[in-house]
Amino acid sequence: MPSSLHIVVCGYSIYMDSIVASLEQTGNATITRLHARRGVLLRIMALAPNVVILDSQTHSNELIAALLCRDFSVLLLDAQQNSITQFSKQRITILNATDLIKVVEQVALQT
Repeated sequence: MPSSLHIVVCGYSIYMDSIVASLEQTGNATITRLHARRGVLLRIMALAPNVVILDSQTHSNELIAALLCRDFSVLLLDAQQNSITQFSKQRITILNATDLIKVVEQVALQT
């Protein structure tokens, strides 16, 4: 990980604690924990991290959408499913229907 990497971790759980401990052991990232749900979007915006890690049990799709609209990369951890979902916003300029079809085909190939 690059030394300038800043990660914001939101959520309380043993699972999240172990994720933070693992990230801290690398020594290559600045990690900020946010525990409150109220005002979390504004706090994240002020911190301007490279990545935001959310606990799926405590954070809403609305927060994810708001973060993506502001160009943040988001990782959603789901302890019950032993999974992580990566959300990242990619802006693609489309000038016509052909461009749109190409983007749709690329997305379809990734699924």
